[in-house]
Formats: sequence, structure tokens, C-alpha cells
Amino acid sequence: PLEKGKGAWRSNMIMLTVLVTGGSGLVGKAIERKVQGGRFLEMGIQFVFLSSKEADLRNITETRQIFEQYNPTYVIHLAARVGGLYKNLVSKVRRRSNI
Repeated sequence: PLEKGKGAWRSNMIMLTVLVTGGSGLVGKAIERKVQGGRFLEMGIQFVFLSSKEADLRNITETRQIFEQYNPTYVIHLAARVGGLYKNLVSKVRRRSNI
């Protein structure tokens, strides 16, 4: 942790971690754009954006590993299986598995 002048977080500040699942999706990317720029880091809040490439949340072992790795303070759970507008229009609705 750094200790700098005005606006920078200090070494004694508690760092909060916000884990965003579905980070590569439409809403996840929108949140990522809003939190860019470092102002949240200055307040002691770091955001971690995950996609299915980092972990399959349907797999309990992978999910536990992610939570152990990041130890999130908060979770914004956006992960879902979606096909997009075209796929939803042309395919029958199937709700087998979602996260």
C-alpha cells in the first residue's frame, strides 16, 4: 500500500474489493466504464471484473478458488448464460442451466 499526498489511499486504509461476475457482459462492461479512472482506488475500493474465462461459477471448486483469491467484500453477480437478441428470437426457450 502506498502513502502519498492528497487523494491517494493510505497504508492504514482498509481496501474493499468488489467482485463483479459477468464482467465481460453488457452490464458488466458498463459498470467497468463507470469505475475507471482511479477515483474508487483513491477511496480504497478496488473492482475485479470476471468473465467465464477466469472461472466457471457452476463449478464449486473454481468458485471457491476465485473467492479465496480475491476475498471480496461485495459481489455484484451478473453472470448468466445469454444468447443475444438473434439467438433468443430464432431458438426455442431453454432454461436448463443458468448461474
